[in-house]
Amino acid sequence: MNKIVKLLKSINRRSLKYGSLSIILIVIVVAIAVILNLFVGMLQDKGIVKKFDLSANKMFSIGDTTKGILKNITSSVTFLRMPFVVSPIENFLLEIQQKAFLRMLRMML
Repeated sequence: MNKIVKLLKSINRRSLKYGSLSIILIVIVVAIAVILNLFVGMLQDKGIVKKFDLSANKMFSIGDTTKGILKNITSSVTFLRMPFVVSPIENFLLEIQQKAFLRMLRMML
């Protein structure tokens, strides 16, 4: 019991005060950064803010050749994608989710 009292007396209240203040400030700064990121992302989705490719060799930009090919397309285009490779557990969970969705649709009809 005596050791606990000595330990409590040895804790500097000033360091505790400034330590918790710095944690609160860090949480506020991170929250502002997340909110700002979400806001800019919404503006990009609406087309208000343009996305920029800042990579050194413009690897995420559409080249002039591709733009020319896309301008000359007159028929409809079908996009195909490769299925994701999932683990057996993920596959099982996806099947359960699909079955639940189908049951919900049947209940609504």
